[in-house]
Amino acid sequence: MFIVIKNLRRLFTGQRLFALLIILTQALGVFALCFCVSVLYNNHYELLESDSKARSISINLLQPLKVNGGDDNDSLVKGIREIFGENVNEVLLMSFEAEEAYEGGVVGYVATGRPGEGGLTYSEEIMDTLRVQTNSGRSLSEDDFLQRKRVCVVTTGYDRSSASIEGTQLEIVGRRDMELAIVWLPATTWNFVTHSVKLTFYRIPTQVDYDRYCRLMDGLVGPDGYEISPYFAGNDDMKALYRTVAFAVGGVSVLVLGTLMVLYGYIYETRRDVLVKMKLCGCSKAYAARCYITESLLISTAAALMGLGIFALCEKLWLVKYYPYTASLSGTGAYAGCMAVVFTLVMVENMIMSFANASVSLKEQLRSL
Repeated sequence: MFIVIKNLRRLFTGQRLFALLIILTQALGVFALCFCVSVLYNNHYELLESDSKARSISINLLQPLKVNGGDDNDSLVKGIREIFGENVNEVLLMSFEAEEAYEGGVVGYVATGRPGEGGLTYSEEIMDTLRVQTNSGRSLSEDDFLQRKRVCVVTTGYDRSSASIEGTQLEIVGRRDMELAIVWLPATTWNFVTHSVKLTFYRIPTQVDYDRYCRLMDGLVGPDGYEISPYFAGNDDMKALYRTVAFAVGGVSVLVLGTLMVLYGYIYETRRDVLVKMKLCGCSKAYAARCYITESLLISTAAALMGLGIFALCEKLWLVKYYPYTASLSGTGAYAGCMAVVFTLVMVENMIMSFANASVSLKEQLRSL
């Protein structure tokens, strides 16, 4: 280890320019790979935004769950808000009551809202759709949500003069033209057994958030208590994305390795006197090679971490503003993978060069001095 420290000191004092170039080359290599991968993933997700399947998650509760839409401490409502934050456009809660008199054999009870303070809150954007499709009476209003009124809008397929759910009477204030029997009520009034939950988003949720949502449901109803729609990330198009990423990784890696080969080659040439002294003192080829590899390992580790740190800072400060889906990669290990690619290739290159230089005979090394 003493020889390694001595070599590093010599490098950073006598050959500062080359030391700086070696570190910057590897750091910029990691940065470039992270940037390429993040932008490619971002563009892939932006192309999927037009597909509604990619911006929604549906759950069918095999084990019905009582949900209080008007309580922001309700386990489901609170969990959705904490996991997805402001990306949630709409939370749709549904309950079904068997009723043979109606088409489909059920009456569907529906509450919709957006997570906020006080639970699921009123959304003008969501209610505009219901308002337009309500052809008699009125739609649900913000006042209905705030005062938690027991009112509802029903379809023309629901031919009763009054509505109720779990013994709670609801006043019918409007009707919507639809054959199925469906009852809409304010989300803040909802405190009933729920059979289905659907979330829609402004942007495609990340795989990390999807997995967190699954863990939330595991805790609420158990792993076998629900069926969830699969995470949709355009898997049919992922092969083309992976090919592009592979080309980007390969191109950047070749440039980094080519540059480092020239830099390390020059350094090895200038250190022949050190290697000769080590061999004259009885140092074996394997030990000399290990010294060089250890030195390269320390430099490469510092450089790779520097590149990853620079990218993480750039991502936080400005990259997410222009490429919002880059944030979805933060928890997948993709960036650590980029660092590992550069690190591994550099170390393999250095191992080959180190053993090649250490294997040169003492006679040849003395002749070249």
